[in-house]
Amino acid sequence: MTVSFFELPAGNYWEGVARLVSYLFGTDKIAVYLEEKEHIRTLSRYLWDLPPSLLVPHGIAGERVDESIDPVVLYPSSERSTRPIAVLVALLRSENVTHASKIIEPIASDDVDRDRRRARFRAYRDAGIKPAFVPWKEWVTRLR
Repeated sequence: MTVSFFELPAGNYWEGVARLVSYLFGTDKIAVYLEEKEHIRTLSRYLWDLPPSLLVPHGIAGERVDESIDPVVLYPSSERSTRPIAVLVALLRSENVTHASKIIEPIASDDVDRDRRRARFRAYRDAGIKPAFVPWKEWVTRLR
């Protein structure tokens, strides 16, 4: 399993997460885990509001999702998926993603997210995993 912390550009957090999912789109089937149902709706709205060249077809778990077709599915943190890429959005725990071969954690570039980011990094390090850090400038410029 590989773990990568992807820094988001300054600005709207949810727009940054939507753009990150767009960047990852096409690599494999993606499961996006969110802590609250409200966050699922918010991210879904931002995914649909992306420019046409960045648009990400997606579904919400439990709502007419075809697991074999939908490339991106938004899940509450309590559900389990078998998708190889898991994007963890502001989660405190990640027990339901042990199946994933790649874990992506979006992080805000401001100080607000610093404590959560450090705690998550320590948890991975203590589990013997060395997370990679991807600055926003390295991935944002590659968006279509």
